[in-house]
Amino acid sequence: MVEQQLMECHSPEKAAAIAAGPLVLPEELRQPDRRDLDDAVFELLGVSDSKRRTELVDRLYAATAEHFRQIRVVEIQKMEQRSKSKTARLTAEELAADAWDGVYFKDQPPLSEWLGSGGTPSVVIHIPSEGAPRVLDDQAMFDRETVFFGKDKKAARVVCASRAQALLVKRMAELDLRGGRSVPDGEAACRKLIEELNSRVEAATVEFDTLASGRVSEPKVRAEIVALLLRWLVHGKPSPRSRIEAARSPNQPTNPGQST
Repeated sequence: MVEQQLMECHSPEKAAAIAAGPLVLPEELRQPDRRDLDDAVFELLGVSDSKRRTELVDRLYAATAEHFRQIRVVEIQKMEQRSKSKTARLTAEELAADAWDGVYFKDQPPLSEWLGSGGTPSVVIHIPSEGAPRVLDDQAMFDRETVFFGKDKKAARVVCASRAQALLVKRMAELDLRGGRSVPDGEAACRKLIEELNSRVEAATVEFDTLASGRVSEPKVRAEIVALLLRWLVHGKPSPRSRIEAARSPNQPTNPGQST
């Protein structure tokens, strides 16, 4: 969603000059099929006048491009500041927290809450806390609706109502959404939900990788940043207080008389 000239820019001064100039839509917002889709959405929302829809799409794209332009300018400024800094090297969590500030959907509910707010008939399924989830091949004669956790013969298993529900449970377990979880009861609703879930995660992963790449060059650290951002996407970003309490050693209990 960022215009190409800003993606190729690494100078704060040049970025500021570009931002002060005419807005250039990124390649993604110049695709005819995307414009046709957004035009159709506005028509579904009740905008019958084609000229009015064109105007709304133009305004939407301009606002979107401007939003990501400003995010990119701030990113370039921060990269310059970090390169000149003489302070201690930032940790992956600090870099992830800095990247999270640039995520446009950071104030939306985490996926763990979003998944339970569909409003469709649902059932609570207990997803085991341990074991890598797996399902048998789609052509298997038996247990197509079963999710196995681990490879051991005695591994835990969850028998679902449909193949789509099994695939949804498997995906939720892969995202560390374990324990008692509400999932749709109907097969069509499960199929729709897993498609939307995968779409959200894939789009977020692309953005997280871009943000991480703009902050550090080491692949290992980039992977750590992306993993943290994905965890916050799924479970929500923990507050500073909860991070402190989570990091507290069992041998260092909280002092009741000490404020944290």
